[in-house]
Amino acid sequence: MDSVLIPVGKVAVYLDKSLKALGLHTEARTSFIIGSYWLPSFLKHEYIALRFVLQAAYKRFFEHFSAA
Repeated sequence: MDSVLIPVGKVAVYLDKSLKALGLHTEARTSFIIGSYWLPSFLKHEYIALRFVLQAAYKRFFEHFSAA
C-alpha cells in the first residue's frame, strides 16, 4: 500500500510513525511535520490523502518538470 486516507486529526501521528519507520530521527520528523509550510493547509480539510513515493521516482518527476 503506497497511499492512505486519514482524518486530518491523525495526520501528525501517522507521519511521525511513518517517518520513524523510515529511519528519521526525532528532530527530522518534527521539522518535517511541524515546520512544514503545508501543515496549516491540511487543517482546513476533514481528510488527507498521503502517498509515499520512492526517491528514484520522485527524482525523475522533479527532473522532468524542472527542465520544462
